[in-house]
Amino acid sequence: MKRLLGIAGGLIALALPALAQSPSVAAAERLITIAYARPQDRDHDRDHDRDDRDRDRDDRNRDRNWNAERDREWHRQHDRDHDKNWDRQRDETYHRNTHYRNVLAPEWQRKYDSYYQRWLNYRATNNQSEMRSMERRMNSIRTNYGIPPNVPYGEIASNGGR
Repeated sequence: MKRLLGIAGGLIALALPALAQSPSVAAAERLITIAYARPQDRDHDRDHDRDDRDRDRDDRNRDRNWNAERDREWHRQHDRDHDKNWDRQRDETYHRNTHYRNVLAPEWQRKYDSYYQRWLNYRATNNQSEMRSMERRMNSIRTNYGIPPNVPYGEIASNGGR
C-alpha cells in the first residue's frame, strides 16, 4: 500500500505542472471571443485599408496636378521673360549696330568697303578660302576701331553694304 501511495503521489506531482498550463474556462471563453471577433476586425481593417489607399491615391493625384500646374505657370513666365529679353536684345543690337556706320576714317572705310564687296562676291561663288581672307582683313579693321564682333559686316560698310 505504501508503494501504491508513493506511485500515486509521484503521478500527481508530475501532473500538476501540466494541469497548471492547461487553459481555464475563462481563458477558453477569451479564445472563443477573439476567434469570433477576428473576422469583424478584419473587415474593419480592410475598410480602413481601402480608405487609406483611396486617400493616398487622391493625395498623389492632387500633388501631381499641383506640380503640373506649377510647371505650366513657370514655363509661361519663362517664355514671357525670354520673349521680353529677346526683344530687348534685338532692339539694343539694332541700335548699337547702326552706330557703326561711317565711324571709320575715309581711307579705312574705302578699304573696308572693298574687302566687303569682294567678300560678297566670294560668298556668292562659295570660295571659302578667299572669304576667310577677306573676313580676317575686315576683322582686323574692326578690332582697331573697337567694333564688337557681333556687329554684322554689312553694318560697317558704307550704305549698309548696298
